[in-house]
Amino acid sequence: MIFMISLDRLIHWLKTSGAGQITRYLCISAASLLTLSSWSQEPPIPQTISVSDEEMATATPAQLEAWANEGQSKAQFSLGLAYYNGTVVEQDMEKAAQWFQLAAEAGHPNAQYNLGVLHVQGQGVDKDFRKAAKWFRAAADQGETTSQYNMGIFHLNGLGVPADPAESLRYFSLAAAQGDTRSQFQLGVAIARGEGIAQNFPEAYLWINLAAKKGHQEAMSALNELLGLMTPEDLFAGRLLNAERGDADDQFEVAMAYHGGHGVDSSQEKSIQWLKASAEQDQPEAQLKLGQAYASGQGVDQDFALAAHWYQKTAEQGHRQAQFYLGNMYEIGKGVEQNLSVAMDWFRKAAEAGILEAQFKMGSACASGKGVEVDMKEAQAWFELAAGRGDVRSQFNLALLLESTATDETQWKDAFHWYEKASERGDARSHFRLARLYADGKGVATNQTKASEHFLIAAEKGDPRAQAEAGMRCLEGVGVDKDPGKGLVLLEQAAEREDPMALYNLATLQEKQDRPEQREQTLLYYTRAAELGVLPAQIKLIDLYSDDSWNPPKTHELLKWTHAAAEQGNLSSQYNLAMMHLGQDALVTHPDPQPEEAARWLRMAASQGSVPSMIMLANLLLDNSGPALDPSEAAEWFLKASKSGNLTAQFNLGVLHESGLGVEQDWVKAAKWYDHAANQGHAEAQWNLALLYEQGKGVPQSDAMALKWFERSAEQGLADACLALATFYLEGNLVAQNKRTAEYWLQKAIDGGCEQALEPLEALKQIQKGTDSTESKSSTEPSDATQPIDSIDPTPLDAETSSSDAEEILSP
Repeated sequence: MIFMISLDRLIHWLKTSGAGQITRYLCISAASLLTLSSWSQEPPIPQTISVSDEEMATATPAQLEAWANEGQSKAQFSLGLAYYNGTVVEQDMEKAAQWFQLAAEAGHPNAQYNLGVLHVQGQGVDKDFRKAAKWFRAAADQGETTSQYNMGIFHLNGLGVPADPAESLRYFSLAAAQGDTRSQFQLGVAIARGEGIAQNFPEAYLWINLAAKKGHQEAMSALNELLGLMTPEDLFAGRLLNAERGDADDQFEVAMAYHGGHGVDSSQEKSIQWLKASAEQDQPEAQLKLGQAYASGQGVDQDFALAAHWYQKTAEQGHRQAQFYLGNMYEIGKGVEQNLSVAMDWFRKAAEAGILEAQFKMGSACASGKGVEVDMKEAQAWFELAAGRGDVRSQFNLALLLESTATDETQWKDAFHWYEKASERGDARSHFRLARLYADGKGVATNQTKASEHFLIAAEKGDPRAQAEAGMRCLEGVGVDKDPGKGLVLLEQAAEREDPMALYNLATLQEKQDRPEQREQTLLYYTRAAELGVLPAQIKLIDLYSDDSWNPPKTHELLKWTHAAAEQGNLSSQYNLAMMHLGQDALVTHPDPQPEEAARWLRMAASQGSVPSMIMLANLLLDNSGPALDPSEAAEWFLKASKSGNLTAQFNLGVLHESGLGVEQDWVKAAKWYDHAANQGHAEAQWNLALLYEQGKGVPQSDAMALKWFERSAEQGLADACLALATFYLEGNLVAQNKRTAEYWLQKAIDGGCEQALEPLEALKQIQKGTDSTESKSSTEPSDATQPIDSIDPTPLDAETSSSDAEEILSP
């Protein structure tokens, strides 16, 4: 039978253990006599009081006795307490009983109760349950709760009164209604067993639950036993009774019963009503559920602001799930103004309370700097916590973090470990990353077979990157038997999922096959890959749209993909885009040419080491009509380009030092830069260096050295050098005079566009008319005897100075 352990044991104890045991049991109440029933805590009673409570509280025993002798029941009660406690007077149980008797007879309820206790204990009076019952009844009739409880026990067990279950229940009911926990328990037990009253599980639940909530241990056990006996309908009815009394917890339970149709017909409307009632009393689970209802619009109109309101209410009570939900609302700005910082504060609370999803969120936030400062150590700590609890996403992210920061084999092994853990849970991304580690031999010995195995597993799970990689491995037979058919299928699957590299690889395969009927599809693959940011695809499109034999050039497509590749840092595309803006590209002129944009792209490419871009940018900075005339910056770019041995840069540095443009004029440095370029075959540098030797600027004056560099420059076809060399032969300066040779170089100068050579050549021809026909044939080709002599070869200026000296030469 139910409750045998609690009630039956108590009854047996009371009936068989003798008066001593009963006294000991009731002494539990009596022990609190000195505090619970002291005069300052008793309820007010209707009697004439001639002294104030304050006077009573500070009265001496003599004063109390005087008042007591005057018939003051309160003084009599207080004096009885004094004798019982032995605090301000010597303890004397008989006197305590006498004074309690006087007060009790005057109707003092606490004195009546205490006198009843003394009769149970046999202290100061005879042990007498009938007298005890008399005084307990008197106090109980005045509403004294413990006396009501004791009368319930007395009538239940026939102690000093006839056993009367109905009367026992009446007294338990009176005390229970005043909140007496023991009475609530006893009443609930009786109703549950149907003793003295009709059995009623719902009502029994009401009273036992009340006692259990106050910590009554036997009630807690009894409640669990009762719940096991109740039908869903009984349980709902019991909880409804308690909910109607205002119990917040059972209001929540009633709401959930209506929501799920447990023990009652489902009613979302009533569910929400009870949720609101419970939530208004700060029941955290009710507040959470009400917030969820408003967030989902289930049973109420969807209202994210109200959802956030109720989440906030319960989150502030420490409810970790509500803290997480509230963090989500602040993160996305639903129901509240978006605030990532506040979101992370709530996520942190939820994470610290053990919400797995919140721990993952905190790891992600610390890694990305979303709402918090970037802190990779903290990110790793959160991921480790969640990963250790089996969260696959955290395992993957932890591995990814470890891989991205790995500097030694131990870290690579840790990354491998967590990828392996996540892959065991079926995470496709982790299979893909494991495959890469096996392929590269990081954190594990290189094993192409294992790599292909994991690529194929990830591919089967639908990872497009893995499909693309596995496809190429099947085509090439890397770590797996060569299977072109399967490889092509995998690539096509990945391409359908818009994997960039699959699209690019399919395009490359088709281009190699060079089938005219596939060209359109090939172009589509390249185009889609390029749109997804594959730089090689963008560059390939530039090549294809520039190739007449493959596809008619399309200006807008060339411009589009050149710009796209330039944005990704491709140096040649950045240079070509600049040329388009300057109108100097062979195929495309930009529809909106902007020299400023040209300079921006050139500077971008130059900063990444593009020598042609350095030269073009320097030239643009020297152009008076350009976007930003800046000879000093131009000199800096020429200097950077010169360090790579670029002849144009070296020559232009000579020009700048000669002219003093952008740098301080320095003939010596000009000569040295010309010499660098001249010795590497730069015709203009050779010409300028010859002029400096001729004029003795920056170098010692030397016609012989001038002749040498004029000759070197002329041999490369520089018209001015041809004219100067012809002059040497006409005048016989440092070389034997030879008009035929002079005529040859004059003609070369004219062919090179030098109009100044026309008049000397015509004059020379006139002079030569009528000469002896036995002289050389009219051919202008000089004979071996009249070729420029090579014996004149003084040591050139710092001939061994290399481009590595460039910076030192240019510096002041």
